Amino acid sequence: FVQKFKMSIFSNILSVFYPRLCPSCKKVLAEEDEVLCLECQYDLPETNFHYFKDNSVMRLFWGKVNIENAAALYYFSKNSRVRRLIHNMKYRKKKEIAIFIGKKYGTELIKSELYSNIDLIIPVPLHKDREKDRGFNQSLLFAEGLSQSMNITVCIDCLSRITNSETQTNKR
Repeated sequence: FVQKFKMSIFSNILSVFYPRLCPSCKKVLAEEDEVLCLECQYDLPETNFHYFKDNSVMRLFWGKVNIENAAALYYFSKNSRVRRLIHNMKYRKKKEIAIFIGKKYGTELIKSELYSNIDLIIPVPLHKDREKDRGFNQSLLFAEGLSQSMNITVCIDCLSRITNSETQTNKR
């Protein structure tokens, strides 16, 4: 108890000089906020694509790859909260964002019949050179968040990336 009390005091003093900020809107996070402030959590534009087999993400694959389902948690647009979250995760190394969003999406996916029979989560690997440069694989962290909320195993050795392809950052 005493140790926990001391840590709480230290944490409160530290937060005066280095407050925890929401990576989306930069407002100071409340003590109960895990990663995002409640306002940003509420305002992120959810797609609900996971409830519908015919959605715009699935249509991207039609005629190219035979897949069962595809979806996205949020709509993405330039200068949006979602873009700021992704930017903070990838370029400011805010790994907790990927895990948080993975947990959030997992809690949504388990509500959908389309995703009720998932046996395994397989994150898309980075090439070893890219992962070394970045320091982490955001796909793996997202998968770990999904795993935590869906109680499904993540297989990190099921896929490997052999070719170090160019970044997709500037592709349309």
